[in-house]
Amino acid sequence: MRKEDMNTAELFLEAAGIVAMLACLVLQVCYCSLYGLSAVPVFMNLAVMILVYAGLCLLQIYPERVNRLKKEACTGDIRIYTIRMARTVKLIVVFCLLFTSILDVIGQEIYSGNSLMAVVCILAVVFYYESKIYRIIRDISNKKD
Repeated sequence: MRKEDMNTAELFLEAAGIVAMLACLVLQVCYCSLYGLSAVPVFMNLAVMILVYAGLCLLQIYPERVNRLKKEACTGDIRIYTIRMARTVKLIVVFCLLFTSILDVIGQEIYSGNSLMAVVCILAVVFYYESKIYRIIRDISNKKD
């Protein structure tokens, strides 16, 4: 999404996501140095985090790729909901990674249910926004008939 198309709340959410991602990167490096780990696993974690973040950012820039719509069809509410969905999923992923990085640094065990809760949250967000997008597309196709 272009900066001029964003409102203040969306700008703050993007800034919070960026700050959380940077904090997660710093915490991963701290985790490596505190516990004397090899740099390879930490580098792989950082690479995966950056790739997932970049992929979700690209989906915000090119929202028509999410639902395989033509660029002309991905306008209005469809575009807005797709961008919001990508942003919300990105924030969930980043804040879950930040939470696990904080627990790693302080030496707490991460419960296996945390990952499941994150996946359920992501699926709920995707289902919510995709159902809205599907309804809009269905209404548009019904009006054409």
